[in-house]
Amino acid sequence: MNLHIVWMCCLCDVVVGINPPGPITLRDPQGIAVTDIRATARIPIGTYTFECNAEDALWNVFPPPGNGLSFDQREHTLYGTPRSEFDKIQYNITVTNSAGSSSLIFSVESVYCDEGYYVVRRYMGIIKGDILLKHNGVVIEDERDSSIERYFCLPAGELSLSLNCVSGVNDKCSVQRTILRLFTCLSTVETTLPRL
Repeated sequence: MNLHIVWMCCLCDVVVGINPPGPITLRDPQGIAVTDIRATARIPIGTYTFECNAEDALWNVFPPPGNGLSFDQREHTLYGTPRSEFDKIQYNITVTNSAGSSSLIFSVESVYCDEGYYVVRRYMGIIKGDILLKHNGVVIEDERDSSIERYFCLPAGELSLSLNCVSGVNDKCSVQRTILRLFTCLSTVETTLPRL
């Protein structure tokens, strides 16, 4: 007895539906869910990440962030450095696909400095070298391109600055002036390091 097995193949078009976007969550650089961002002017805010379970979606923030802040459409992140102080601004981020949309309202404000903190501005004169800036013995900047201006928001404490000049003119360090300024809401303290 011969047994013949016939295989039949059926090609079917399967349509998978797209789900509407889920809730949006905003997380700060430490991964904590937030809806309000309090930034310090001239200091980078780090990377804030928006999370949303959405397929084939368009992300939009209104009004568009400005004053040094940007929204990355691909990574769904908010980042940048506020150029100045500004009052709280409300934003609406919307995630939209063919099945629906989801939105979240969040706010950003930029302040000069909180009570008990200092805004530290570090800038250099004509220099090529490495800089090491410490606060209470903890390194807060280890920078090779020391010609770039930097701002820090720090509580009161001991601040130390060291410099390693690695190039100059006629085999002499080309440091003209190295200045570290501490700005508070009441006074300005300026320290000028001697020429090397």
